[in-house]
Amino acid sequence: MACGGDGTVSGVAAAVLGTEAALGVVPLGTLNHFAKTLGIASPAAATQTLLDGKLRNIDIGMLNGRPFVNNSGIGIYPVVVLERDSARKSGVPRWPAFVWACAKVIAKPPMVKLRLEADGQWLRRRTPFLFVGNNVYRTEGLNVGTRARLDEGVLGVCTARHHGRLGLVRLALRSAFGTIRQDRDFTFLTARELNVHTRARRIRVSLDGEVSRIHPPLEYRIAPAALKVLAP
Repeated sequence: MACGGDGTVSGVAAAVLGTEAALGVVPLGTLNHFAKTLGIASPAAATQTLLDGKLRNIDIGMLNGRPFVNNSGIGIYPVVVLERDSARKSGVPRWPAFVWACAKVIAKPPMVKLRLEADGQWLRRRTPFLFVGNNVYRTEGLNVGTRARLDEGVLGVCTARHHGRLGLVRLALRSAFGTIRQDRDFTFLTARELNVHTRARRIRVSLDGEVSRIHPPLEYRIAPAALKVLAP
């Protein structure tokens, strides 16, 4: 049973993965992305699901053997997480800390040089971000950042070639107006396996909101129907 936010869910999912146990989720965190994708929007809904929910097999993402239920990021997002946590340690509340972190990172976005191999297709990018989702995340409109399914058997990969804060603002506006996938510098693809190469000895990577420094290459893959969960 995972009682908490997405980080807690990820940790419990790692513990039950590969066993006969099923993951039950009670959303008690701030965002609860995974629970909402399952259709569990509140503790009351979680209680009802535990009583009469159905057993489902869903996909889980893997990074160098480590599972993730939501997503992994390189570039902007790990830095935002670190800046947010630093602000919170200084006494700033969660949401103002998050807004402050985003503003600071957009003012001076990080850039990383990556070589990507997605199911045999090679790409080179100098980019402010790489986003790898467990299944496909919506990138446009009011539902941006959500997923329709957890059983497509693919990683959803997003990156870009924009440089600097104006490029990021442009991407954000295109996302809001539903035209981001028409941008020639935005890349969206799906893959079962994604290998990420860089010359850096270690690279900051977020995994379900937790930041680590990992030695490349980064080997992502999707594990179809690998995790048992209770869902409405």
